[in-house]
Amino acid sequence: MNELPQPSTALDSFFGKLAEVNQFFARFDPLAMLQDGAWVRLDDRRKRFTRSSGVQVARGELNGHGSIGSFWFFPREALGDSDKRPSAAVPTRAIPVLDLRHLTTAEARKRILRDGVRLPDHQPRQAFVLLSEGRYGRFKFEKSGTTWVARLPADGVVELPTIDASWNPYQHSDDFAYLPIEAGTGSTGELIDWTPDREFLARILERYRAAVDSYFGLSSKGVEDPAKRLLKSLTDARVVGEEARISDVSIRRLREGWPAAVESLDAVQELGELLIKSEAGKSLLERVVASRAQTMLADIERQARATLEESLRQRREEVRGLDDEIQTLLSEKLRLETEGIRAREAADEADRKVKSAGDELAVRQRALSRSAEELAASDRNRAAAEARAMTAASEESVAEQRVRSFKLELEGLAAQLLDSTEAANLVGDERAAQLGLRLKGLLGSSATPMHSAPWWSPTGDAPLEIGLAELPSRLDHEARFFGVQTADVQLLDGALRAGELVLLVGVASELALGALARAVAGGRVRNQVLDPSAIGLDDLWRVPGSHRPTAFAMAWNRAVLEPESTVLLCLRNLDSAPFRLWIGSLRAVLNSSSRPSNLLVVSTMVGRDSDDDEFPDAFALRRDLIAIKARFEPDGYRCDYALGAEAGIPTTLTADLASRALKPKSPPTQLRRDEHAPVTVARALRLRAALEGSQASDVALSWATFLTTGRLDDLDEPLRGAHAELKALHLQR
Repeated sequence: MNELPQPSTALDSFFGKLAEVNQFFARFDPLAMLQDGAWVRLDDRRKRFTRSSGVQVARGELNGHGSIGSFWFFPREALGDSDKRPSAAVPTRAIPVLDLRHLTTAEARKRILRDGVRLPDHQPRQAFVLLSEGRYGRFKFEKSGTTWVARLPADGVVELPTIDASWNPYQHSDDFAYLPIEAGTGSTGELIDWTPDREFLARILERYRAAVDSYFGLSSKGVEDPAKRLLKSLTDARVVGEEARISDVSIRRLREGWPAAVESLDAVQELGELLIKSEAGKSLLERVVASRAQTMLADIERQARATLEESLRQRREEVRGLDDEIQTLLSEKLRLETEGIRAREAADEADRKVKSAGDELAVRQRALSRSAEELAASDRNRAAAEARAMTAASEESVAEQRVRSFKLELEGLAAQLLDSTEAANLVGDERAAQLGLRLKGLLGSSATPMHSAPWWSPTGDAPLEIGLAELPSRLDHEARFFGVQTADVQLLDGALRAGELVLLVGVASELALGALARAVAGGRVRNQVLDPSAIGLDDLWRVPGSHRPTAFAMAWNRAVLEPESTVLLCLRNLDSAPFRLWIGSLRAVLNSSSRPSNLLVVSTMVGRDSDDDEFPDAFALRRDLIAIKARFEPDGYRCDYALGAEAGIPTTLTADLASRALKPKSPPTQLRRDEHAPVTVARALRLRAALEGSQASDVALSWATFLTTGRLDDLDEPLRGAHAELKALHLQR
């Protein structure tokens, strides 16, 4: 039986609490020291442990049990007063001791198995239980309401060794003492069956019932000798054989608790032995076995018939259920086809009405033209000309009234079709989209609101087209106007054109986004607000449920159709969706050649302080996105004098997009430390090429170094600020 560590000339034994755990080491806070076989409390620990008032140990020595506040026994190397960092050698977990020696064994069993006990916090869910008669047990506990109850082994048999007199537990408080977890290892004791009475009796009766059934059933299998059948049946029922030790424990409990039942079982055993030895008994057993076999065959046949009938009934129910589902699906398919036909018919009818209105307008215009020619030709006859003019004016008034009535009717049709793009998506026909465009051309201004919000849609003059040569001055101009630092906007622009997914954070993030939009996308930002329904990459392309195209799909398609212009898309509320499921795939898509080079994708987050596991941790997401924190420029202003009269007009980047030619001649030597991650090296090279010549050109090296080392100090200021802010928000939650 193991004992507590005893003091020696080289080691001092301590009892303490785990106060700190980090990636490399753990620190114990000593509470008591073993001196002359007795535990002595350490009230003034700083005099003994000069610097940290604790004892350090490598984290690996804890064997994965590093719960702050748990208690441990540990020896400390006595290195003298000059030791500034004392260390522990081979710490041992301490588990609590429950003293129930004032109760009988039955009362103690009831207490720990049914009523429950209280255990200290931050401790292993097991404890030593001291019992009466000088015995103890070691049990594992599980939570039951506000208390803890012991969990028995599967067979219900527990071992209760004798308490070792050499144990020296530490009495930490009035309620609990502690022993090392290895105490008592290897000791053996009395085996006792602690299964509840009802379960115990049911198990015993089930075993003997199984033995009897097996005995009578063995005759049909060719086993004629009654003695062999009896031994075989008792072995199959686990009454004798491999579990004889458990059977002995059960028999001992029966003798102590139920003497009458044991006598009955003994009588049954003696009767069985007499039957086996007697020839008449053997004959009687054979007749009983034959009768029992016929009864069992009849029972088996009846049970098989009932089972087959029940199985057949269930299969019929399943067939009827499948038939109902098929009928429902066919009805739904027919309904959808009918709605599609009706939608196409409505579109055709609207097309016919538009064509008829156009023809009638053309006829009226020709009539008005002829009337004007007649008025010019009849200048010599004023009276006749005036009469014809009055007639023409009357006809024109009637025509205008007809035009207004057709216009009102067409507006009603436009409202029924909702929107030209949505109608095209619903009926799957491009004619609806063409019809919407024709309606807009005929009606001009309408009361139907546009798709995007007015604050994200530029108004006024059309944007000017610029190339990469004019881009630096334009970025500097817009950054100063919006009051953010030029280097941050240049960093944002370069990262997006390099195909990276950027997470823009900080109070100046919207200002930086607005400055970039006015410089490269004509002032327009397409927004897609994410929510918890976006659980996969395909949910960014189609709205779950309605399957309509999202803003991401619209922006991608616009970038493909208009390769000469830049499209800026913002994925908002990134942390509202389970983005960890698909952010790696999205980053791979944006890095691939399938992404249109003129599509720039940036993201923002809610950043709310709530209990949400999806809140981004900067170090966990560092390989999937680049986090940028835009900083304010206190001296920002609009330098229109530098760019001339066109300074206030937004611009769009149209020529020589950097992402089409991001091929630096030679990789920088600083990136060779990441040789095992060629994808990361390629991304860093693209980012450096996109930022070539700007104030943020060195950010690629710092970002690649950070991906390799994981040290926050390796990042430049805007990236380090963003990661620090994300880390702080993550820790607050």
